[in-house]
Amino acid sequence: MDPTRVSIKHATSDDVPIILDMIKELAAFLESLDKVEATEDSLKRTLSFAPGGTQHCNTHGYAKTLILRLPREPPNEGDEPEAVAGMAMYFNNYSTWQAAPGIYLEDLFVRTQYRKRGYGKLLIRALAQEVLQIGGTRLEWSCLKRNEASLEFYERLGARQKGEWVGLRVEGGDMPNIALNTEDLFDQATLSDAAALKYRAREFKAYKSIVSEESAYLKKILGSGTASAGNRTVVL
Repeated sequence: MDPTRVSIKHATSDDVPIILDMIKELAAFLESLDKVEATEDSLKRTLSFAPGGTQHCNTHGYAKTLILRLPREPPNEGDEPEAVAGMAMYFNNYSTWQAAPGIYLEDLFVRTQYRKRGYGKLLIRALAQEVLQIGGTRLEWSCLKRNEASLEFYERLGARQKGEWVGLRVEGGDMPNIALNTEDLFDQATLSDAAALKYRAREFKAYKSIVSEESAYLKKILGSGTASAGNRTVVL
C-alpha cells in the first residue's frame, strides 16, 4: 500500500473511543451535543466490527463504520501519521420495488482540521463501492436543510434531493404507544374490567388514542359487557 495515500477500512472494536469522539464532534457542529446518549459500551454492543482489534469483536451489530486514516507518511506538515481524519457510519436498507439491498448513511464526518482535502468525497465513493459489492442499487442519507454547504457538496457529487418525500420518525417515549398490543386490551374488555382497561391504557400513554372522539364501538364494548371483541373495528 502506498504510504503516502489515505486508507479507508472498516472499524475494529479498538476504534470505538475515536468513533464516539467523532459522534460528539459532529453533534457539537450541529449544536446538539446535549442529545448524544451513546457511550463506548453501547457502541461496542450495537455496532458491527471488522476482525483485528484487541477487544471482543461484535460481528452482528446493526451498523458498520468506515474509518479514514491519514497516510503513514502524511504530505502535510504537522499531520500525525495514520491519524483518524473522518468516518462514515452506515447500515443496510432495502428496495422492495427493485428487490435489491442498499445502504443508508447515518453519519458522514470529517474532522475540522482535515476538511477541504476531498476526504468526504472519498468516503462517499467508498460507500458507493460497498453498495456495488452487495449488488445494491441505492445509497441514501438525510441532511439538515440549514446545512447548505453540505447540501451543495452532495449535489456536486450527483446526489438528488427527494422533495416529494417527507421524513417520519418515532422515537423515545412515543415508542410504547405504538408497540402497545391493543388486541390484549380488547380481548379482555368486559363491563367488569372496563376500569382496568382504562388504567392499563393510561399506563402506556395511549388512553386518549383509544377513546379518541368517543368511538361508538368502544362505547359498546365498555358499556354492554357482552360485545364480542372479535368483531372490533377500532384500529390504531
